[in-house]
Amino acid sequence: APVTFDIYGPIEDREYWARCEARIRMLPENVTASYRGEVSPDEVETVFAGYDALFLPTLGENYGYAVVEAWAAATPVLLSDRTPWADLEVDRAGWATAPDDAEGFAARIDQLAEMGDVEHERWRAGALARAERLARDESLAVSYAR
Repeated sequence: APVTFDIYGPIEDREYWARCEARIRMLPENVTASYRGEVSPDEVETVFAGYDALFLPTLGENYGYAVVEAWAAATPVLLSDRTPWADLEVDRAGWATAPDDAEGFAARIDQLAEMGDVEHERWRAGALARAERLARDESLAVSYAR
């Protein structure tokens, strides 16, 4: 499927970013990747809402605030399975795949690309419902107050 992959955030390590740019030049023709820069906190929800999914194939996260921000914008996530988030597909909030499973990520991207508008809206509703459950979870407030 054709893919537009927009990358946001600060470039803190120029050497690492140069390696990323080299890999970007090797992407297949159906994938367009662009660096979009930093986003101010008040623009994050609008940015996420403009995409079909957040793609975060991280090697590890202890929480993943960007994930929660994406859900709050009704945007499903395509994550590494090395985050604390579980039952993503059951809740229609997204998908988790091993970070080194390129074929698994590609299959999920194709699944997303093949969705009709009605099905994609169900996934958006699932993402938003996940954010709403988190916002109501009083156990989180207790754990952060410690």
